[in-house]
Amino acid sequence: MKEAEVIDADKTGAPVKTVETSGDIFSFLKKLGNQFADGLLVFDGTSVVYANSALLELLGVSDLEELNKKHLSGFLPEAEREEVRLKALSVLRGELPSFKHEFKITRDDGSEAHFFFTFSRLSLGDRNYVVVVVRDITAFRKAELESRENRVRYKAIVEKSHDGIYVYRGDRFLFFNDRICEITGYSRKELENMDIWELVHPDDRQRLWDIAQRRERGEEAPDTYEARLITKDGETRYCEFSVAAVQYRGEYAALGIVRDITERKRGEEAIRFRDQILQAVSGAARSFLRSPIFENHVEEVLSKFGEAADVSRVYLLQLDGGENVLEEMIFKQWAAPGVKEDSEGEDGQILRENFPRKWLERLSVGELVYSLAETEGEVPQSLLRYRGFRSVVIVPIFVKEKLWGVLGFEDCKRLRKWSTAERDALKTAADIIGAAIQGSQMEKELNKLLNAIKMLKDAVLVVDMGGRIIDMNRAAQELWGGRDLSDFKGKPLLDLLPEPMARKAGRDLREVFARGYIEGREYRNVTKGDKQNQVFSVSANLVLDSGGEPYGVVIIGRNVTDKKKTEDQLEESEKRYRYLFERSQVVNIVVGMNGQILDANESALKMFGYTKEEVIGKNAMDFVVPPERERVWKSLKRDLMGLDTGQIEVDIIAKKGGVKTLLFAEGHANVFKDGRRVGVLLSALDITERKRQSRVQELLYRISNAVHT
Repeated sequence: MKEAEVIDADKTGAPVKTVETSGDIFSFLKKLGNQFADGLLVFDGTSVVYANSALLELLGVSDLEELNKKHLSGFLPEAEREEVRLKALSVLRGELPSFKHEFKITRDDGSEAHFFFTFSRLSLGDRNYVVVVVRDITAFRKAELESRENRVRYKAIVEKSHDGIYVYRGDRFLFFNDRICEITGYSRKELENMDIWELVHPDDRQRLWDIAQRRERGEEAPDTYEARLITKDGETRYCEFSVAAVQYRGEYAALGIVRDITERKRGEEAIRFRDQILQAVSGAARSFLRSPIFENHVEEVLSKFGEAADVSRVYLLQLDGGENVLEEMIFKQWAAPGVKEDSEGEDGQILRENFPRKWLERLSVGELVYSLAETEGEVPQSLLRYRGFRSVVIVPIFVKEKLWGVLGFEDCKRLRKWSTAERDALKTAADIIGAAIQGSQMEKELNKLLNAIKMLKDAVLVVDMGGRIIDMNRAAQELWGGRDLSDFKGKPLLDLLPEPMARKAGRDLREVFARGYIEGREYRNVTKGDKQNQVFSVSANLVLDSGGEPYGVVIIGRNVTDKKKTEDQLEESEKRYRYLFERSQVVNIVVGMNGQILDANESALKMFGYTKEEVIGKNAMDFVVPPERERVWKSLKRDLMGLDTGQIEVDIIAKKGGVKTLLFAEGHANVFKDGRRVGVLLSALDITERKRQSRVQELLYRISNAVHT
């Protein structure tokens, strides 16, 4: 076979000498070898007779001559050189058809790389060669190491998570972390052997079962919802669940994350009741101010208090020693529908006779009494048997700074623990009652009501029909820097306010005169030279005299600066989201519930050459190549239904022609607007170049196989 010297070219364009021992095959290798992404060399038993540019780059040599000087074995770990040499000679002699080996190589620059060598025999006439394909798997090994580290981190995260994480199938747990034990109160062994549906509150059980069945059948089902659990000791816990269908050990299962939101729920419920009670208090104040006749409104007010607080009974009880407003001792009571209610006279007498002295001592110094029926010795058994409540809170009512009586709230349904916010609201309710009791004439009623309101942190003031100040509480005086009422009495309210708040207040006063009240008007910087940028929510009510004629206006201002700051922080959080959304190098697209594009970040627009105006409102499928639209739409519909989806490759049509391939990440993020789910956020990477290289490698692999066959 004729030997001829040929000139190849390395990756830099410099000539590289090779020896062509078989013209046809080496001419073929010379033409195609440098198109391989993998390294390729031909070894004749003593030296390398051909090496493509990819191999030279992988090994860090400039040409074939330098490679042979160093000898191929010089790149291998010393402990493995002899084994590889012997096996390569066995392949050359035909004793082995081929063999594969992985090496960790240290390059001249000190960097480490992982290579995968495949040795195959190539016979050309009477000459035999070893063809070696060298693949750089450094990135793969690095990813594999990171994957192992991620698994370790994942395990630590799952076990240390503040949320419960579990996998179940049917009615049994397949996996759960320790937090599940903490939430339910059961041991790990108990949970492993029990029906999981026994943990769900009976009133929520059927709903959760229906959701689970729909999910298992692949139907649309919510992936996040709230429900109650029953702990081992019988306590009800409010929880938030996020559940998705998964494959667990080759079979269908459900993966769930449960967060105990009991304290949050109790806090929300407490705030809701507080606001309801305060709203009822505001209504009571209006009722008492409209008319000086106390007994005309007390039953209406008690019913509002009871409904707002969601209790079984509310009663107003005058204690012995309390100053009489009517000719007889007062006892008024409201009871929810279906709750036992005896005659008011009999109930009032029984309450007075059985009222514990220790309660009176606490009430007389302004403390509330709140107790659970199960607290031994706290509530007299005679009172429990007669009234039948499970929890009670009793609020003192003071008239002329003396304990007059109490406002009682009884719950016959549950063991209720009253929050600080609720107790404060009940105190305000009792203050309003006390102020109304203090006089039957309009002037006395107004004065006593203001005395009770002076205890509030809100700024309260009264102006006459000309807008001049009649009275104000300490909070209002401090707001405008006065020492006492004499600094303000008789002065126009508008003179205290800076522009433009004065003009706004003038308009609002005229509205109160016309319709009787305003609520929740926002005022900023109500004092001249205010450097704190305070924000107040202002409500006002028209006051009528005993003849029903307008007498003045009661104005209440609540400082809501902290609340506004919270709202501003939420707005700032939205701005940060927009910044991250727009600046991300990843393609981000928001798709609406009907498949229309709601938003796209700069990376997406730049990649495909469209402007935002050209894509917003368009159907997302219009940008997908036609043959793939049906497949992509099926996956997108699952995202829009809140179902789990895997990764998906999608070919997108660019504006100037051509197609880009995107790899969309599995799953999605829900997008909400005004509390309503409006679409999903999808993220993707551009894998166009990777796909192109993959196709080239596949073609070369086929050619290589053809060569070996």
